[in-house]
Amino acid sequence: MKSPLLVCCVISLLCYVSSYIRMPVVPKLAIDLGISTVGIGRINAVFFLTAGLLAFPLGRLSDLVGKKQVAMGGLLSLSAGSLVLAFSSTFLQLASGYVLVGIGMAAFGSAMMSLITDLAAPARLGRAYGWYTLTLYAGMSFGPAIGGILAGEMALSRVLLLSALLTALVTGIAKFSLPSTTAARHSQDHHRAAGSAMKALLRNRPLLGCWLATFGACFSMGMFLTFYPLYAYADGFNTSHVGIVFLFHGAGNGLVRLPSGYFSDHVGDRRSLVLFGLAGCSLAMAILGMANTLVLANIGAAALGLSLGVAFPSLGATIGEVVPRHLRGAAMGGFNACIFLGMLANAMLMGMAIEAIGYSNCFWLSALVNGVLAGLALVLLRGMRKERCPMT
Repeated sequence: MKSPLLVCCVISLLCYVSSYIRMPVVPKLAIDLGISTVGIGRINAVFFLTAGLLAFPLGRLSDLVGKKQVAMGGLLSLSAGSLVLAFSSTFLQLASGYVLVGIGMAAFGSAMMSLITDLAAPARLGRAYGWYTLTLYAGMSFGPAIGGILAGEMALSRVLLLSALLTALVTGIAKFSLPSTTAARHSQDHHRAAGSAMKALLRNRPLLGCWLATFGACFSMGMFLTFYPLYAYADGFNTSHVGIVFLFHGAGNGLVRLPSGYFSDHVGDRRSLVLFGLAGCSLAMAILGMANTLVLANIGAAALGLSLGVAFPSLGATIGEVVPRHLRGAAMGGFNACIFLGMLANAMLMGMAIEAIGYSNCFWLSALVNGVLAGLALVLLRGMRKERCPMT
């Protein structure tokens, strides 16, 4: 990896570590404030909805004003969100903090993924996304672990204040070290031919396939992240068992991303890895639906992590290949929107479905939804070679 890409990976790692310190802290703070489980769910929904709705417009903004500027704006919003959370004492204040966090994640995630595409050589897109998503996922894993340890040693508000200060520090580091690229410009004739950014992207069938595949995979991931702990506790598992299951998921997801990215650059057709990963997601959901033992649960969780780790570097690289440079920020914004909205859709729909058909059947239903969306995505991706856009 060349140094600009390495800098992006380090900045991303630091961002997600400092921001995700809040993850185990905010629910405990909400409980201490007397907020109900339903209220805590609504606070999380505020985050997913804000990030999902703003990822595309903020990604498009990064095309117009520059990726570095929008990424830094996202870091500032993340820092402000943690600061609001640190001084929150009501449901509304916590929700307001999560609005700022949602804005920050939408801006930073969309801008950085697009920046990676701009900096990476076309023949190395897969491995670039392998490295980037590996460091991103590491930050999402280490951050909550650090937050949980700190929460046992100091007041919750101080942990959140530390998160805000660390994220502000990352903003300063990004200011001086993050590579900047010139906002891409294109002629008026090209602009008239393509129409608005959204219309141009909606005509790009391979891109729509990537978005649809991402939504389906994250619908499955949302089922695991949101409802598996409740399913496990209902089956008699304890907190240690659930922690082990999530460890297997994280290990599978993180370890495979780099080799998957390298293989993606050499396989000749990234769609095969996307197909393999999406099929694995459905299989993992089916295994988890039958998991009445710790061994089977670990297998299902590891299979889900491996499948996501195989599919996502190829999805990111494919978007970089099929979208012209002046629309990459918007395209990556749509990609991030599908991540957040996929998990939000599962949390909202499966929460109601569980009451009617139970946890196990809802895991099977999630597998079916992902399978149907994967089939539609692959139909759209069939024209990828013919519709591939120039890299600049």
